[in-house]
Amino acid sequence: MAYTSKKWCSFCGRIPELSICKSCWWGGMDIIKLLEQLDAQEESNHDVNTETSGHRQNLSALASKARRLEDLAKRSTYSKKLLEALLKELYADIEQVTDEGLSLRAHKVVLSFGSGVFRSMLENKFIPRKGLRRRVPDLDHYELKGLVEFIYSGQLTPETLKGHSKSLIVVADKYDVPQLMNICEAYLLETLYTENAVGILELSVRLSSPAVLENAALDVILKNWKSIIFSNEYEEFALKNPPLALKVLRSYSIRKGF
Repeated sequence: MAYTSKKWCSFCGRIPELSICKSCWWGGMDIIKLLEQLDAQEESNHDVNTETSGHRQNLSALASKARRLEDLAKRSTYSKKLLEALLKELYADIEQVTDEGLSLRAHKVVLSFGSGVFRSMLENKFIPRKGLRRRVPDLDHYELKGLVEFIYSGQLTPETLKGHSKSLIVVADKYDVPQLMNICEAYLLETLYTENAVGILELSVRLSSPAVLENAALDVILKNWKSIIFSNEYEEFALKNPPLALKVLRSYSIRKGF
């Protein structure tokens, strides 16, 4: 199941497959048919009372929502087929190899649309049109796989977010995939607490736009000053990151009015 805040059917509240359950989908189709019948009736009878007009407006809103959800379902099906093409290596025309010697075959056109960095790499007029093989020295195989699969599907599983959000946010930033970066950032903010605040602060400086995570982590550290500042973890952090540790102390001084 993909990570999403929409866990329930928009109509009945039951768990759906694609944000709308089967019974509600058919109900939406019935509403659309009813509206078409009402439109036909209205053409022959323009004397529609206010109550009927109000019902039509409500039905129109529901029908519009049903159409949007139907479109969402179609797009999700398309993404699944695209991901299937990646997993089965159908007509793949590029092979990316990590330093581990592991490779991942994909499609140049999809990568170029999903990542500005991939696009710049692949726009080189001197690269061959077929059988392209490129080394990706800055990513391990799991990071490369997570990045490419997100480009194809636009989704991350909860397991991937839980285990790899810290590495994937750095990868997304480096390869210019803002949607992936936003998802990872939102997850890290949701799971930010006293025990991992120092690690999130340390992670933030690896990003081109660190402000959101940095400020959130600093806020947690300053609110839990005594339990964090005297911990072994913070001592190790301060030894490895003197400028960042100094920033924490300055922020504390400013907050306390020293």
